[in-house]
Amino acid sequence: MAERAGFYGVYSTEAGIGSLALCLHMALATEHVRVGSAITNFYFRHPAICAQETSYINEVSGGRMDLGLGTSHQPMNEPRGIDMSKPLTALRNYVAQWRRETWGNPSLYIGALRRKMTAAAGELSDGSILNMIPKKLLPQWVASLKAGQEKRTDANKTPAKTCLFMGCALSEDVDKAREVARAGVAFYQRLPFYRAVMTEGGYGAEAEAAAIAWAKDDTVGALGAITNEMVDELYLYGTADQIKKGMQEFFDQGAELLILSTRAAAEDLDDAYENTCAALAPGG
Repeated sequence: MAERAGFYGVYSTEAGIGSLALCLHMALATEHVRVGSAITNFYFRHPAICAQETSYINEVSGGRMDLGLGTSHQPMNEPRGIDMSKPLTALRNYVAQWRRETWGNPSLYIGALRRKMTAAAGELSDGSILNMIPKKLLPQWVASLKAGQEKRTDANKTPAKTCLFMGCALSEDVDKAREVARAGVAFYQRLPFYRAVMTEGGYGAEAEAAAIAWAKDDTVGALGAITNEMVDELYLYGTADQIKKGMQEFFDQGAELLILSTRAAAEDLDDAYENTCAALAPGG
């Protein structure tokens, strides 16, 4: 559906499904749209296995694979016995081995929340995949990516790309869409990496209040902690025209690719995907 609508790519998360298995499925189901992950948890796979899987998907797709690598989060990793004490060092070592094992030159992006990781993305990869970065702060993250790019030693210095993974709630009922977006923003406040970014953006008190509410299983309190300003800074919601306007605002702040994560405001999720593809198709 996305390929027919003219989108640039289709990307898989690793929320409840193996991202690379889904990437292979997407590659076999399409002909020219790019396929990729946003993101693949590198702690879950040895770099040699990840390299083989990525290279194979890139080969069978005709060179259309974009691997997004990231650390994921402590609540996901630590219960599985994963040590996240030095994530940046672990990433550097992982990417170095992954590059030695790959063939066919698949694209590599790095999922980042903090600016040090974003700078590493500029140095080590084709770009960063950001999530939940307030719109007003985005130029700072873009600057970090470009600063990291200046440290590259490879001969082919293709400009690193700033990609944003963004929640998108499409509906003519703007109030309902805003509440779907509010729930999306509130969900991420369970995770300390995201709360740190919220603090940097001036929303630390709200993020902490939401986290405390989640710890008490207080959904109403968690949602109530998220202000309309936070929603506007972090999410795309409303009518097609409103979402397009919001997309342009993120592009104006330095984003180069928006990965839209569809949220259903009224219809079921399948219908939401279809409506989003139709309403936001490139050139539409």
